[in-house]
Amino acid sequence: MSNPLYGRITFGGKLKEELIPELLEAMEECIWNNHTEEEMAKEVEACKKEPQVLEYSEWEANEGQFEALEDFCVANGLTFAAFRGGESESLPEVRSYNGETKDEYHTMCDTDENAVMNKYDVMETLNLIQEFTDNPESIPLNINSKRWRKKEVAKHLAAADHKEPLKLLKEILALNYREPIKVPELEIIKY
Repeated sequence: MSNPLYGRITFGGKLKEELIPELLEAMEECIWNNHTEEEMAKEVEACKKEPQVLEYSEWEANEGQFEALEDFCVANGLTFAAFRGGESESLPEVRSYNGETKDEYHTMCDTDENAVMNKYDVMETLNLIQEFTDNPESIPLNINSKRWRKKEVAKHLAAADHKEPLKLLKEILALNYREPIKVPELEIIKY
């Protein structure tokens, strides 16, 4: 059973012209209340002449997600940022995906879309700082860690000025969330 939540998605990148019907099908599957099929088709067609970032919102998106459109973007190398409204049990979140680098971030945020960190992430980062403080020789060994947070903390500690510990702590804690990826304009290209 679906849980309707507010959601908004912006997307863009380079898209082959022959994929427009598939894009419109994905859009029509998850965007139905605030935008008509004709409006969406016109906006996509307009990107042939003048690229632009496309943005759509739904007050009753399934879990605040645009699953079919997000899946299409991932499969076809488009970049997107999808805001999902929160509810009493969960914070709002932005899922960002970079179609060029394949990086994906989930950024928890408040209702004004300012990034926030949860207690678990803060505690994990503090534990990593303690681990590297207790054993500084392990820093170079973890610079290429498969765990992104451990890797980022190790890289930062290796390059940081350790004479300003509070500034260093603030910088390292800022690594716990990723800013949503900047979405480029949708450009329709012929192949």
